[in-house]
Amino acid sequence: MIHSSISPSSFKRAVMCPAFPRLSAGVPESRSDYADEGSCAHVVVDWSIRNNSRTALKPPQSEIGEYARHWKNEMLGHAQVMIDYCWYLFDWYQGKCQMNSEAQVDLSWLYPETWGHVDFDIGMPFGRLHVIDYKYGAGVGVEVEDNPQLMGYAIGKIGPQNPREYSDVEITVVQPRKPHVNGPVRSWVISVPDLFTWAYGTLKPALEATENPNAQPNPGDWCKFCLALKADNPCPGVRALTQSTARTDFATPYTPVDPNSLTPDDIARILDAKAPIEAWLKEVANTAHRQAEKGTVIPGYKLVAGKSNRKWKDPLKVEKDLKTLIGDAVYAERKLKSPAQMEKVLKHHKKPIDSVKAYWEKSEAGTTLVPEKDSRSAIQAPRSPQADFAKPL
Repeated sequence: MIHSSISPSSFKRAVMCPAFPRLSAGVPESRSDYADEGSCAHVVVDWSIRNNSRTALKPPQSEIGEYARHWKNEMLGHAQVMIDYCWYLFDWYQGKCQMNSEAQVDLSWLYPETWGHVDFDIGMPFGRLHVIDYKYGAGVGVEVEDNPQLMGYAIGKIGPQNPREYSDVEITVVQPRKPHVNGPVRSWVISVPDLFTWAYGTLKPALEATENPNAQPNPGDWCKFCLALKADNPCPGVRALTQSTARTDFATPYTPVDPNSLTPDDIARILDAKAPIEAWLKEVANTAHRQAEKGTVIPGYKLVAGKSNRKWKDPLKVEKDLKTLIGDAVYAERKLKSPAQMEKVLKHHKKPIDSVKAYWEKSEAGTTLVPEKDSRSAIQAPRSPQADFAKPL
């Protein structure tokens, strides 16, 4: 998939850090196995929907192409979550709507050479537009509220000529492999006027600010996939933040201070620096590995052979040929759908959802510390016995 230099997938980074296009200019975009695996999973969804199938289909080799080595049968089960939701919307509108898979959106009217592809969209004129993004990743949960990428897709779908074509937009993230408090399918609604206010009041000025040759970097969690970390002269903002944090919070070089001795303000500052520093450290490790493979000696480190497991060269051919020999034994053990997935299937078949309530339970998940901007409601911290004993008599 080819994207523009500043595509909707980079909008959050553009809004938060105007220096990123300049600092990442000329850095080749390396492909990871995770990215290729995600591309392969997207082909499953696109191929199934384009063929009007309500069941996830295995695409032919001609469709999977270079991603064939990443094929896994489990992709079908995960894709089914996305496909079920897309057809659920189609049925909700009784087929009186237009649905598109992998449609290109053009935002060059807002900022030059800006465009991207929407995984799936469906809309009822003068009603609601649905923009759905399929996230195959299992590492980082994607939040849907105020998501610049999906809001950008929605702006591109509506376009400058038809701001009254829809009343509002429901943007949805489908992420079946990463547990989330709001489930694998999570949505958020924004009115079209509010969407255009954001586009002209926030997004457009932010994109224009990237043209400033003196724009300063602003490190944050948006640094994770920034190419500026791979540059010959890595992002000065992340470098300065790393050095500042190390000077302040290390008693001696490479010896962090005891976290229990930190004040709440110290802890907050370090947590704010966590994401960009982790991204930088990961890229340092990647750079060291690349240099070692070219013959550079990294003091105290050595190259060793990586662990390699056998894998099928052509999974689709293996399935076809070996199935004639051993039948369904070629497949791994079937896995029961989750309660959320089962409820969607029941909805699709117009069966009562209450029929599954007696079968599931929800265990206590504990607590998670998140930034204040997180959409979840804060809870009261449980009192510890030590706190009660600490009270003066």
